[in-house]
Amino acid sequence: PALNAVGGIECAMPEGAFYVMPNVKQLLGGRVRDSIEFSKLLLDEARVVVTPGSAFGMEGYVRISYANSLEAIQEGVRRIAEVAVALRRP
Repeated sequence: PALNAVGGIECAMPEGAFYVMPNVKQLLGGRVRDSIEFSKLLLDEARVVVTPGSAFGMEGYVRISYANSLEAIQEGVRRIAEVAVALRRP
């Protein structure tokens, strides 16, 4: 997935689902401590809605649905990348 091009995010290819569960652990620990705070940050700063992985027993991950248009998905990934870049700055 395109999310793998975003520094600090690792995402496996989905196997028939309409969502992905990218690992965002590399982005946690500084400004945001957990997947809940990361999800809130994406909503507040990027207007992207994801579900914290902790809701599924997978702390350090977020759930992203891709049941949307290709254009909306690409824009969402772009916005997530902007937040990830900002979090990785010292």
